[in-house]
Amino acid sequence: MGAKQTREEWLNEAVNRLAPMFESIGAPLPGDIRVSVGFPSRAARSRRKRHIGECWSPKHSAALRHEIFISPVLGDGLQATETLVHELVHAAVGVEHGHRGRFAKVARQIGLLPPMTQTPASPELKARLNALVTTIGPYPHAALDVTGAERKQRARLLKVVCPNCGAVDRTTASRITRGLPWCDCGHLLPEVMEMPAGFHPTRMILAPESDEDGEFKILIDPLTGRTTNIHRRNHASWRGANGCITTYHPNDDHTEIRHD
Repeated sequence: MGAKQTREEWLNEAVNRLAPMFESIGAPLPGDIRVSVGFPSRAARSRRKRHIGECWSPKHSAALRHEIFISPVLGDGLQATETLVHELVHAAVGVEHGHRGRFAKVARQIGLLPPMTQTPASPELKARLNALVTTIGPYPHAALDVTGAERKQRARLLKVVCPNCGAVDRTTASRITRGLPWCDCGHLLPEVMEMPAGFHPTRMILAPESDEDGEFKILIDPLTGRTTNIHRRNHASWRGANGCITTYHPNDDHTEIRHD
């Protein structure tokens, strides 16, 4: 192609030139592949396990195509084609295979090395890809540096609900550690907490009331008003939205709040 080809034209030409290699091992490429430069849907900016390519099944495409994305952090033709080969294996065997079974078999046959989630090219495959890049021409894309581009986490506001009138407010975890805020009706605004699996409803607060016999503590859902009982002899713990662990101690009938 001409010197003014786009990144997508370059990548799709690479697909056409790689197709015979897949046919030679009995894993022909489908004819509905479209390759673009774009961030993968997950871990695109991760520092530890950054995703640099992604293949989507035709069932997710309105055009009923295999959609492959090569991350813009790659600016080298060899890196781009190595990643492209990995994603083409997904397209050839079906993305439903993940990185095991049929995928691993075809990846090894094509010249990709373990681990299967990374698949660096073998020396033989790398030589073929270098020759391919030389034939097509320089990869027409400059690497995008995303280091330092992560958004800083803003203060997270936690929901507090009045168990008396149902008023809802939001405050910070640091404010809660200094003491729960008060509602205009004169009641404390407890944080909406999440109970462990098995408790229903799942968002509960510990109410001060007990039943007439004093055998149960009542957990109340401030969003719906539904309640559930915990027997005084039972120990109960749950995690609040601010990361604190709240524990009900049946022996001396008190609650303890602590950080992990």
